[in-house]
Amino acid sequence: MSRRPERVPPHDLEAEKSVLGAALVSPDAAETVATIPAGDFYPPAHQHVAAAVAELVAGAESVDVVTVADQLRRAGVLELVGGVPYLLELQALTPSVGRATAYARIVRDSAARRRLIITGGEIAELGYIGHEEPAGALARAQELLAGLAVVPSSGWRIFADPAGADDDGDPPAPTLLRRGDGAFLLYEGRENSLQGEPASGKTWVALIAAAEALAAGRTVVAVDLEDTARAARTRLRLLGATGEQLARFLHTDARDVDSGHELTLAELASTVAAVNPDLVVVDSVSEAFSRWQLDEDKADDVNHFRAALVTPLARNGVTVVTLDHVAKSAEQRGRYARGSGAKLSGLDGAAYSVTTSGFNRTTGGRIYLKVAKDRHGALPGVVGDTIAQVWMPPTGEGHSIRFAVEVPPPPAEKADKAAARTAADHQLHDELRAAALDAITKATTPLSRRNILAEIRTGRHHDKRSGFDDKKLDAPLADLVAAGQIATIPGKGGHPTYALPPQQQTLLGDPDDTRSKAHG
Repeated sequence: MSRRPERVPPHDLEAEKSVLGAALVSPDAAETVATIPAGDFYPPAHQHVAAAVAELVAGAESVDVVTVADQLRRAGVLELVGGVPYLLELQALTPSVGRATAYARIVRDSAARRRLIITGGEIAELGYIGHEEPAGALARAQELLAGLAVVPSSGWRIFADPAGADDDGDPPAPTLLRRGDGAFLLYEGRENSLQGEPASGKTWVALIAAAEALAAGRTVVAVDLEDTARAARTRLRLLGATGEQLARFLHTDARDVDSGHELTLAELASTVAAVNPDLVVVDSVSEAFSRWQLDEDKADDVNHFRAALVTPLARNGVTVVTLDHVAKSAEQRGRYARGSGAKLSGLDGAAYSVTTSGFNRTTGGRIYLKVAKDRHGALPGVVGDTIAQVWMPPTGEGHSIRFAVEVPPPPAEKADKAAARTAADHQLHDELRAAALDAITKATTPLSRRNILAEIRTGRHHDKRSGFDDKKLDAPLADLVAAGQIATIPGKGGHPTYALPPQQQTLLGDPDDTRSKAHG
């Protein structure tokens, strides 16, 4: 049997010489060479020349034989390249300066093929490594393939195909966590969030959604960094999940079961995606940030977490539910979980604030879901509405839990107040809210409640209602905080003061402007 000759990696020396030679006589060609990574050239000599050209272009210096030779001499590689004679040879052999872009495309394409060969070899090697777990090897292979993204040789392709614009179908609609009237609360293929204080019922709500998915024959994955698989399965059994259904419930703490290896976010996303889940619950975001050494107060870290774990799953049609904690101070919570506002702004499904009247599995209780965000406007309510209550009646011994996701009736005390409130009360509430926001917007420093009252009364001194009860201001201020239009800042003696959120201060003026002293 004849031996197959050794294959040479793809390359085109003539194209490389042509584009480098063009760069020595044409500024446009030099700009083109500067866009090609030096490593895309095949022989080391060409890599050195390309790097020298790129450095000259970056420094806004002219590119010719003399300047390139000087750059190579400074780097100590002029003789390795072949000296000035080789640069002159490149310059003389250039067939067409005007075709530098075409030559550059050939160089890039050849380099891309070489990278493909190298990556293919690395992936093949993963299959031969006996100690590598298949799931880990698959995750690493996917990372290697992801690194092969190549810019199309004809330029960037950034626009979707207009021909497919009419084939997008219906707008997104919730498909999971069914309310008693048939409405759904969680979006498929999107990130949904449940945020609340510890023991507010977030996990129960997520597991009720999981039980619903399991009953429909779907697969559920829990990325649970706060509890054990046994605890989660016990809760699901209490909610009525059968043994057959629990076989489709997969629990992970993001560590390899055998070795204890802590997965990276990319490895976790790939491993979870490999089991083709329909629902993924992440409990909790704060624990995840601690595990992967991220800062939830930094938008970049929030976006990195979302891009590495959440988005890859959601793009595959997975309903993702993240559980998160809120700020300790009720006045500082606004509409989103603690940390950066990017948590809410980047979320593409529904977000809920979760509260409870207090319950356990023997005494029963209620959990309330208030809309904090609805990206697609398909929920049966708007931001600020409590659109669902999870009712768990007492069960005695607590061996099973009955529950119902219901349309919440208005609380009795609120219903009574609403009935008693007159048209004048409504008008005063709206006026005070607008006046308070106006005073806070114009202020250069945070205002106390007393400051705001003084500003409002100054503006209303000709109004016969200027003597309104001070307590009437509390509800408008609470509404503004809940809507995220203002933020609370601890003042003297721990009393709250009010100011615009940081992002609005940046838009309206210099937040560091302290020329005016605080009021009162």
